[in-house]
Amino acid sequence: MLDVALYGEHGVYRQNFSLHEVQAAILSVAERQQTESTDICLTGPEHTTTCTCTPVANREGPPPQSGNAKDTVVQFSAETNKLTLVCKGSSTVAPPTLKSENAVCPETADLSKCKTGGGDPKAAPISTTNFLDGEKVDSIQWTELSASMSGDTTSSYSLTVPSANLPRSDKAFAVGCISQEKPVCKVTVNLPAKRSKTTTRNVVQCAYGAQSNSEGPQQVTLSQTETTLTLICGKEGTVQPENYLTSFCTDNDMKHCTNAYTEVLPDFKKEWWTPSSTSETNEYMLQVPQDLFPEQDKKIVVGCKHKDESESSPASSKHSRCSVSITLKGTGSASTSTAYSQRNMFITFFVVVSSLAALRPLLQ
Repeated sequence: MLDVALYGEHGVYRQNFSLHEVQAAILSVAERQQTESTDICLTGPEHTTTCTCTPVANREGPPPQSGNAKDTVVQFSAETNKLTLVCKGSSTVAPPTLKSENAVCPETADLSKCKTGGGDPKAAPISTTNFLDGEKVDSIQWTELSASMSGDTTSSYSLTVPSANLPRSDKAFAVGCISQEKPVCKVTVNLPAKRSKTTTRNVVQCAYGAQSNSEGPQQVTLSQTETTLTLICGKEGTVQPENYLTSFCTDNDMKHCTNAYTEVLPDFKKEWWTPSSTSETNEYMLQVPQDLFPEQDKKIVVGCKHKDESESSPASSKHSRCSVSITLKGTGSASTSTAYSQRNMFITFFVVVSSLAALRPLLQ
């Protein structure tokens, strides 16, 4: 047994502990200190994650057992989409061109080599906009916080990524702080891909992340009143099937794509498809003439896949496929027949009323 002096609220008192109890208490404190020393990022209000990096010389308590540099991962989402990086003491931001050139480091880069002319091409800084998608991405910039906002720090920077500008495929980059040419901390930022979606007027925006298409194919209906589909693959995607001008797919995985459009649209012409003139949007428009819809409902499948997807083993790809199940509403379907019946009833009613009006002078 060990006689231990304890300092409590009402003064000093002594208590006996076994050696096992003392060892367990010391281990618990050490584990707590190590956990606290590696927890450099905190998520606060307004969907903001703040990561604070402190050089070893400025830290309180022992350095982490794994080394002086701290590595952590931040997961962005549509809800949590703002990161603030704080480099304390003598540390400076990595890459050095984070603000001046809106640059970040590759996910696997050694931060000490992540700089212009650093000698390692695989660690060279990359523009932040390369990891984003959508309109006005050039306006998404790292901003430097003023000293009054960041407190007693050497530098503090913030980045906000609107949900509309998340990438079309899962991506990641790294930033951090260095001191005396050595990493103080490294923050890997995971950017999950946006989800595929269909908006008004049958505009389909495709994405290729692991969860982008987990809810199944996009559903589109073309009819005599809504004749157009716009398929947007984006600069990361490519249209499916490759011979989309003449053939369509019959399955949502887009593995069986040899059926000719003329099987469901006898008068089909490849000119009904209009590709975009820019590789940035990489979009394709299908317009079926109003008077050439089939008599009965028909289904076809088209879509997009990521351009880097392996043809030999698509199942092992880290990307998902964006398929679009298109219903071609038949002219003899219930909805169309109802519409024509209502129109014919109106015409008949109009004719009857007009005839009565014409006969009225003769009946007086």
